[in-house]
Amino acid sequence: MTRSLLSRLADSLRARGLKETLRYYAGRAALKLNAIEDVAATRLRLAEHFNQVFDATVQYGPFSGFRFTATSWWSDINRASMLFGFYEQEVLNALVSASRERSVFIDIGAADGYYAVAAVSQGLFDQSHAFEISEQGRSMIRENALLNGVADQISIHGEADASELAMIPEAQRNDAVVLIDIEGAEFAFLTAGVVELLKRAIVIIELHEWLLDDGSERLVELRERAAEHFTVTVLTTSIRDLSAYPELDTVSDSERWLLCSEGRGRRMQWWVLSPMRPV
Repeated sequence: MTRSLLSRLADSLRARGLKETLRYYAGRAALKLNAIEDVAATRLRLAEHFNQVFDATVQYGPFSGFRFTATSWWSDINRASMLFGFYEQEVLNALVSASRERSVFIDIGAADGYYAVAAVSQGLFDQSHAFEISEQGRSMIRENALLNGVADQISIHGEADASELAMIPEAQRNDAVVLIDIEGAEFAFLTAGVVELLKRAIVIIELHEWLLDDGSERLVELRERAAEHFTVTVLTTSIRDLSAYPELDTVSDSERWLLCSEGRGRRMQWWVLSPMRPV
């Protein structure tokens, strides 16, 4: 143990020099003693701060005016970037564009209803179907819908599958934008039957192939199924311009850029499926 520690210390001295080595090990010790915050703790503190500053209400972007409930089930650590309107900015932009020609929103993996409720309450869509496997999540969707005055425009469902989707009237499915974010289960969910049911919809899929051992093969298979009915556009995490937010002028550089973090393991990718034969 001692030789291993001394060996690592010697390697660090060669690579970093004395000053940076002392800084590195002092930082590690401070973390263990809870004397400084780690990244997740800092993000959570910033989220709680701006949640109070903005009274839990989105201030910028297409969801501006959407109000969160006092408690949170899923969105707590990402709350600041949601309030500033740049959380999953790529998805937001795609939703705004697609909403110009569609009036129904279907959210599969709706969590606490950030998309499912805000997309309706802020006027992008007329009605929403929220599919969420968690009972706690469904409860939060209901609370957010009531708080924002759109409970009558939102239908809340449990786990999504082909039979559940088939219960949504065909006219609504054909007039829908569908967002799928189910942490790697998208490949099993998007069977040939489900793709057939959604073939007239605009479908946005958050991809998590890197979570699966055979993810690369699953990705190829999904593209082949999708290609029967859709053209595929690829989105990836893009830039964030923080110069437009005066509330961030006095925030340190490190914390300001941490506000952009979505805590992902790698650069995210989404597919936007546009039907070849729209309604």
